[in-house]
Amino acid sequence: MVRRIQHSVGESVSVMKNNETVAQKSVSLAERTQQSLNRVSEAVKTVNNMNTQIASAAEEQSLVAEEIHRNIDVINAITNDSNDAFSEVWQAASNLSSVAENLEAHVSYFRLRQS
Repeated sequence: MVRRIQHSVGESVSVMKNNETVAQKSVSLAERTQQSLNRVSEAVKTVNNMNTQIASAAEEQSLVAEEIHRNIDVINAITNDSNDAFSEVWQAASNLSSVAENLEAHVSYFRLRQS
């Protein structure tokens, strides 16, 4: 019976040593897992910061695109106004040319002829 008890105690000690080894490995694995989770957490923070910067940049680009669109509209309106003004100047020049031709015809009536 003593041998059985000694044998059982020996097995218990062996099991306890094995359990201690497993527990140490579990602690080591848990520590490595914690380190990995910390790295993942830092990577997620970095990605979140990048997303925030990208969103800000996209919003700024959108505002710039809207400003460019407004400026193009202004340029288009100015171009149309300039075109209209040019047409008016062209018409006035044409009218002035006609008036000048009529004036020339009337003035030539009064010119003295040289003999």
